[in-house]
Amino acid sequence: MATTTRAERPARAGRRGAVAAGTTLLVLLTASPALQAQAWRFEPAVKVTAVATDNVGLSSTQEQSDVVVVTTPSVRVQGRGPRYEVTGALAADAVQYLGRSRGDRLFPQTTLDLRSQPVERLFFLDAQASARTTTSDPFGDLGDGPTVLNRSRVLRGSLSPRLERELSPTTRFSLRSDHAWSRGFGSQTAPSSNDAYVEGQAGLYELKPLPMGLRLSYDRQMTRYKSQPDNELEFRTARAALLYSPDPELTLGLTVGRDEGRYTTNTLRDTLRGVSLRWVPSERTRLEMQAERRFFGNGWDATLSHRSPFVAINARVQRSVSTYASRLGVLSAGTDVAGLLDAMLTTRVPDPNQRSQLVQDIIAQRGLPDSLSSAIDLYSGGAQVTQGGTLGLAWMGPRNVLTSQVYALRTRDLRGPDDVLLVSADSRQRGASVGLSHRLTPQLSAEAAVTFARVRGEGSNLGRNTRNLGWRIGATQALSLRTSATAGLRFQTVHSDTPGGLTSDGTRFAANSSKAEATSLSVGVLHRF
Repeated sequence: MATTTRAERPARAGRRGAVAAGTTLLVLLTASPALQAQAWRFEPAVKVTAVATDNVGLSSTQEQSDVVVVTTPSVRVQGRGPRYEVTGALAADAVQYLGRSRGDRLFPQTTLDLRSQPVERLFFLDAQASARTTTSDPFGDLGDGPTVLNRSRVLRGSLSPRLERELSPTTRFSLRSDHAWSRGFGSQTAPSSNDAYVEGQAGLYELKPLPMGLRLSYDRQMTRYKSQPDNELEFRTARAALLYSPDPELTLGLTVGRDEGRYTTNTLRDTLRGVSLRWVPSERTRLEMQAERRFFGNGWDATLSHRSPFVAINARVQRSVSTYASRLGVLSAGTDVAGLLDAMLTTRVPDPNQRSQLVQDIIAQRGLPDSLSSAIDLYSGGAQVTQGGTLGLAWMGPRNVLTSQVYALRTRDLRGPDDVLLVSADSRQRGASVGLSHRLTPQLSAEAAVTFARVRGEGSNLGRNTRNLGWRIGATQALSLRTSATAGLRFQTVHSDTPGGLTSDGTRFAANSSKAEATSLSVGVLHRF
């Protein structure tokens, strides 16, 4: 009889889990006649962009010009029914280098989400499948153009069943189990070192404050990397919160509990204590805050969202403990421009399907980006403390659309006295992006955008720094309701520093600093069927 070693089990379990998640999603989408009977919306599109650049690899020593053609077929999927909702986009960038300076590449950008309610008001099932292309080396070239080769692909599937029920008008409970499988290709580490399985369980019992209330919760998260089969990273938190609501708009809370972290060779336990606040002065504005003393020190999380017919704001500051795999793709996805526009149009266009179509029309006709730049996911095989914040803003007037975001993030590996991490995430990131689209005529818009990003290494990464600055000006001409043409001029400069040190034979090498620049001219056509 064949036997399975302990090191082989996580890898096989991860493959089985990914197949199971994908199979479950497909079965739920295709097998049920009830689902097939409902209305679905498919919005196919294709975009072709030609880019002529004088430095295709953003090299500081060997500049090489080329013409790059990027073909992006895509399909937006949307389906709604009494007990389910499916949203997503299937897309990929096919990059072809006409001068053969590089090999042709295919970069996927696909996400498919399912939210369902198989048993009404009791059993819920969420699932997601995604294939994303992200920046592979945080200290390398950063940018969003086809001339940047610093790319890696990540496949991820997740399945989240939960039981949730309102026992009375003032009482509810929830039990949830999360499972996620991820696999990376072409990362800054070994090709399979960040393949991972993340598992989580959560339970909640809440008595709504009228004006006094109670919330009992338990959370557990476990991360296992394929390259570290004997090292499970685990966090457990139990909380009891006393709630007080002096009026329907405001809820205050006092929290006590027990907090535990188990990572590499360490197990830390501590008493948890904290405060919370929830303020909802209107359906357009929401503020939620939580501050706690935990096993890794002070932790906090505060979010603010506000919308009006002309402005949408999303802000968040946080300090928390997590793992690279558990937040995979969240940072690199950036702030969703479509979400900001959707928030502004909620009052004017109540129907979600019509609003979604209008948002896509505005993005295509105004030459807006799909997302705003944000911090980068940094890999290390241990537990990480992340601290930082983001502020995203969009403003839309009769002829102008302004989008902007600023962010700052510090990532620090949690290490014990005997821990050795081969790859460290210790760093500070900060950046900003501002874009303006101005409608010159009903069919013609002009755009301008500036982006800045900086990554500074700390700890074992001290001396590794990268600074990116880029600007773009362009124009978008609406040829028809479904077709638009774009043209743009883009400039990018990258400064990189690497520290000195010793080679394996004891020879010392000096620190290095380099600068690379690239100018590109692009033309493209987008057609939505």
